[in-house]
Amino acid sequence: MFEWSGTIYLLCFAASVASAISLAHAYAREKMRIWVWSAIGFAVLAIGNFFAAADALFELKDGFFFYEAVATLLAVTAVICGLVWEEA
Repeated sequence: MFEWSGTIYLLCFAASVASAISLAHAYAREKMRIWVWSAIGFAVLAIGNFFAAADALFELKDGFFFYEAVATLLAVTAVICGLVWEEA
């Protein structure tokens, strides 16, 4: 039977990359630094989604759960730092 989890994680990866690119373009237009923090957050989330997809598709013995968790933590930290330090 086909496992959908790898496909879903790849779609999440694509959506995170698209969001990061869109936010980077928004920063280029408007020069609001919160867009940079958000773009960094989504780029790091894309890395975490890539690890999740690799883990689901290849079913490795050790897995990438630690790397997924670290990437997600860094992504959320980037967005929170942007919200705290930048004035909108």
